[in-house]
Amino acid sequence: MTFIFVLSHREKVAFTDNYTVSFSIFKTLHLVEYAILYLLWWRTLKLMGLKSPYLMALFFTFAYGLSDELHQSLITGREGKLFDAYVDGLGGILGWVIQKKVKLCQKCLNY
Repeated sequence: MTFIFVLSHREKVAFTDNYTVSFSIFKTLHLVEYAILYLLWWRTLKLMGLKSPYLMALFFTFAYGLSDELHQSLITGREGKLFDAYVDGLGGILGWVIQKKVKLCQKCLNY
């Protein structure tokens, strides 16, 4: 979460002048970083003893995405967008899908 906060605190950065390429790169980064955040939340909550930490991990991931967009709206040169919070949430769902697929593969390997 600190990593995401630090990146969000920077003024606007672009990889290229091409809007489509830059948009694609940044949205992919959003998906990946929030998928990782979901997986970290899920693992933490599971280690704390929650029997089904999935929904709580998704909630925390969505909530952090919203708070990150609020944070960006306060930074000069940045703007908080609801669409980005949506993409962050999709990253959390991607993390959930990855976690479920890995769990399924582990069950297959045990047989």
